[in-house]
Amino acid sequence: MRLLRTVSEAEVVAEFLRAEWDSPRFGPRLRALTRDPSLVTAARLDDEPENDERAQLLEAHRAWLRRQGLFFGLPPAIDWFAAVFSRDELLDILYIDWSWWVALSGGTRRPRDAARLLRTQEDPAAIAWYEPILRASTRLIAVTDLEHTRVVVMEGHARLTAYALFPERVDDEVEVLLGVAPDMAAWSQF
Repeated sequence: MRLLRTVSEAEVVAEFLRAEWDSPRFGPRLRALTRDPSLVTAARLDDEPENDERAQLLEAHRAWLRRQGLFFGLPPAIDWFAAVFSRDELLDILYIDWSWWVALSGGTRRPRDAARLLRTQEDPAAIAWYEPILRASTRLIAVTDLEHTRVVVMEGHARLTAYALFPERVDDEVEVLLGVAPDMAAWSQF
């Protein structure tokens, strides 16, 4: 893992929203909450009122500011970076500690284990469902603590699963938005 540059929380919020915009699961609710689609689809990160509006949108959508739901216990002060992960490092990122992802991975939270288990089910339709996700243009969002004891994906679980299912189609290096905080272990999903 190599840190490239710092990024703003506004960039992370914009990327999170953009990733969920086309999601079959989260997209309809997010689009219903959005008065102006360009707020998500064409984010202007240099526009502070727009950044504030996006933060409020993520709050309405996923309780971002209150740190509830998915974000319960997430530290309020996080240093954000654009980071490059090798393919192997990328596939070592853990899923969140959420029952669906724990079960999919056989209890390990590791995407490689999820891919192995999906392949043993011999359900081509289940595997094929992940293939189009490889083309997603948004970056994964992950977090870690100062010691990098573990890296956990915050947004991009299905994409991470697709990478594990089709590792030969993943670039040698992939850019990820990475949040670092000394108290990251306080996040309920860490």
